[in-house]
Amino acid sequence: MSEAKKGKNHPLFGKNRPEETCNKIRESMGISVKVTDTETGITNIYYSKTQAAKELSTSLDTVRRYIISQKPYKGRYLISIIYKIIR
Repeated sequence: MSEAKKGKNHPLFGKNRPEETCNKIRESMGISVKVTDTETGITNIYYSKTQAAKELSTSLDTVRRYIISQKPYKGRYLISIIYKIIR
């Protein structure tokens, strides 16, 4: 059975989902990241810490550290977690 699920035989391999479906999946994951630019006051919401790290051009570990410390990243960006209630 494990051989049948490898590579091209895997049930999710090559599936192209509509963007709307992908967004619903991301939103339902339960945790989002809010990044606020303290200089401009603009706030962006990301579906994951990984996405926030990519947008800030930094590592996931750096995003985690700044979430915990509540200090502004690069003296400018406040990063925090938004928890969602999943029903």
